[in-house]
Amino acid sequence: MGLDLITQRDCEVKEIVPQEELLNQIKDRNRGFAVLNMIIESGKTREEALETSFTQTLVTPEGNKNVSVKVSDLIEKTNHLEQLGKKCENCPISQNTAFGCVGYVSYPISQKCEKWLATIAEESNKKGLPYSTTIVFIEDQNVSGQRFGEMRNHGQTFFESSKPTEIVLSKSLFKKKTIDTNKLLEVTVLNGLMQTTHINYLLMLFGGIVSDHVEPKDRYSKFNNEDKKYVYLDLNLPKDSDKSILEFYNYFQHLFIALMNGHDVFMD
Repeated sequence: MGLDLITQRDCEVKEIVPQEELLNQIKDRNRGFAVLNMIIESGKTREEALETSFTQTLVTPEGNKNVSVKVSDLIEKTNHLEQLGKKCENCPISQNTAFGCVGYVSYPISQKCEKWLATIAEESNKKGLPYSTTIVFIEDQNVSGQRFGEMRNHGQTFFESSKPTEIVLSKSLFKKKTIDTNKLLEVTVLNGLMQTTHINYLLMLFGGIVSDHVEPKDRYSKFNNEDKKYVYLDLNLPKDSDKSILEFYNYFQHLFIALMNGHDVFMD
């Protein structure tokens, strides 16, 4: 369970398999192999694992529906993706990775990750505009964070912590101005289309978009012919990062690649 995202770039792959169907097929294939590996690790043979059935919850117009799915069926019906993924070679979005236009952030989000996001937001707020533009937006628009507040009410399904992390914007002897990670995530993770303008301001908050004559070797960058510099996202992955932090780091890199190529990103 998690957030799925796909960069809105028209291509041959999406002409063959429509975007929504492509997302579902990739999720089914990943789920099939995840269950297969889990069963094998439990001590069963590959043949036994392939014949195993498990319950999958489908979201339908009539509500959630539980269906029994065999591991081999889930994998076999998506075998065509192996050949289809080869068409992603030389795609500026996929970066020579099959279906690189597709990304995800899984739940539950760790408390450690929320603290990491909050720390970055506090540092960007201290820098002021344009780094703090997203913070200003949250305050001006009275972003409530209600969507994520409601998600916290589902135990640890979506969040490890039952309470959001506080983000201190300013503090004096008698007064403290804050927002929290519910509000921050409300504008960081959308339900629907995130346009390039939103992406730009969001990435200024999470690292900042910078340029340098030296090409970074540890992340994606794009060469700007006008000023002869490499443009990249100045966000570093902590050495003690956990699964949630790594996924959010990759999420921001995904948004940056989309932005540099002029594409919006759809989130589901």
